[in-house]
Amino acid sequence: MVLDLAPYHGTRAACLAAVGRRAEAARIADSLAGAFKAHTLDPAYGEALAAQELAIYAAWIRRPDEARRWLRTAYSLSPIGLDPRILRSGLFDEVLRDPEFAKDVATLPGEAWARVDHDSREAQ
Repeated sequence: MVLDLAPYHGTRAACLAAVGRRAEAARIADSLAGAFKAHTLDPAYGEALAAQELAIYAAWIRRPDEARRWLRTAYSLSPIGLDPRILRSGLFDEVLRDPEFAKDVATLPGEAWARVDHDSREAQ
């Protein structure tokens, strides 16, 4: 059975890494990161979702600094940043042990919503 996980390429890469297909997983993640940086993502696939997916992959392969970078990017693009259900799913368990990552998880959502509140007040 093959699951179509588009546009969830980071999740797909994490799944492939979990079953030992690490080179294929890395190619998918690298391709997604390249498309993000080149601003060539599929228009239906927003940058915030791409950043979230790259955070998922980095977390799964236990790269807390990289996961943190993508998490910060996701929150800079959207106040949603990272769906809390994903955070509680187990995908982030290893990197949540990293104090800096855990600190960002605790503070970034509030900072993002404060930014939205500030921007909406400025617009009035």
